[in-house]
Amino acid sequence: MEGYDEGKAIELIYAAMLGEATWQDFMRYLANSAANGKAVLVLHDEVMQRGYIPIAHGVESSTLNDYAAYYASVNPFMSPAAAMMPGRGTPDIELINERALKATEFYNDFLLPHEMPGRVSMTIEHSHQFMFVLALLSDALDIDEKHRVAQRLTRLAPHLQRASRFYREAGLGLTLGDFNGAIFDAINKGVVVIGEYMHVKAMSEKAEQLIEGSEAVGFTALGSLRFKSSDMQQSLQGMLDRWYTGSKLVAHYVGELKISLILIEKNDISSYFEGPTVVAILEEGQGTNKEFNITHFSTFYGLTRAEIRSLRGIANGYSVSEIAQQARRSEETVRTQIKSLYRKTRTNSREGIIRKLFGAS
Repeated sequence: MEGYDEGKAIELIYAAMLGEATWQDFMRYLANSAANGKAVLVLHDEVMQRGYIPIAHGVESSTLNDYAAYYASVNPFMSPAAAMMPGRGTPDIELINERALKATEFYNDFLLPHEMPGRVSMTIEHSHQFMFVLALLSDALDIDEKHRVAQRLTRLAPHLQRASRFYREAGLGLTLGDFNGAIFDAINKGVVVIGEYMHVKAMSEKAEQLIEGSEAVGFTALGSLRFKSSDMQQSLQGMLDRWYTGSKLVAHYVGELKISLILIEKNDISSYFEGPTVVAILEEGQGTNKEFNITHFSTFYGLTRAEIRSLRGIANGYSVSEIAQQARRSEETVRTQIKSLYRKTRTNSREGIIRKLFGAS
């Protein structure tokens, strides 16, 4: 246990923002200010009742995994914390009374076994459905010490909120600087940078031209990107989910456009405050090449007319229901045709067959 110096804690926040220290340094300092202390940054999704801990000190990785896998969904502190204004350090007993807490699964199976029965927390921000929470936990916090820690967190709040704005604005600045589209425009490709909640962060001139002349992609009334293809829309929504674990590159052929979605990798703290970012690369003039590829591909693999029809639907980014509707067949029939496509082409996914299709010419 170290003595606590507020100036040192604030200095570490700004040093971490500038890259002269790490956020682990700050978390370590905060944790060591209490006997057997542990510090965690928590992200909680109020709508889905899930969460995770991207940065922590004093907590084993297996414990963090257990929290993300299950205990985030039964955390009794989050609901009362959501009703409080951000920026106020709060002892656990002000969120839930001690008797009720000790009756919970979260306390008995998670906090107590890991020597974290005492907790003081502060919501840094409450943005849309997400709560960003800093918490200090220990098995050696009496009521007076909890109130002292709560006051410390309250005084740190403006600096941590400034850090949150810094990462969001820095992320937008890098987006506009690195993806201004000049290079892509020069090679006749458009680029759109998309953030959390489908928000368009930046867009090149070529992308604007392609979208304006396309029926396959457009904007909602709120300015979010919207694809006609439900598969494409689901791919983008999935990649913008903070819990997404799929491919970082997804390509679809939608109408006259080839659209590639790329999930940008970030460090833990940028991901925590800023959320995911996807870059969409738009290319035109795929129609002629696509039809040639389908003909060549179908002959090579000996596809039936029905299988070719389903293949063409996949190449256009249509869902099973859309292919079935256009072909006036049942969805089950189309699924059977697609399974046959996979078997004949030795693929097992839409992405796999698309990659093979456009590498076939």
